[in-house]
Amino acid sequence: MAYLDLAQHGGAATLQFPFAAAQPVRDVVPGFNQREWLVIRLARDDSLSSLREESDFKQILRKIFGYERKRPLSDPRLEALRRMAVLSWHHRYNVNASAIAEFLSKGYSIDQYDVMLAHMGAERASSQKIRFQGTRR
Repeated sequence: MAYLDLAQHGGAATLQFPFAAAQPVRDVVPGFNQREWLVIRLARDDSLSSLREESDFKQILRKIFGYERKRPLSDPRLEALRRMAVLSWHHRYNVNASAIAEFLSKGYSIDQYDVMLAHMGAERASSQKIRFQGTRR
């Protein structure tokens, strides 16, 4: 049970936090740099199979038929972003918690995830609007 002594402050309650921010809080809009936005845009064309490891059978088929497989990015942070972007382009907000945890472990934030999803939603809406307007006469 908590007790708040209002008489001490003339009947007005003052709220004091036991902790204070080490630095002042800034209104920073989380986002991505140019390279990261490029990875997000390019991930729109990647299939979900680009996230899975290639089986031996698929390796043989790839060598026989000569098609190229999407290789993971060399930067692990950008690869985590690409994986999250591919999942988000295909599944929107229905992404596994483990995929989100991997994304966060590479230094990205939930705010950046929200910015990415908002961007994807706007891209979908604009492409559907263009498609719809193209069919009208």
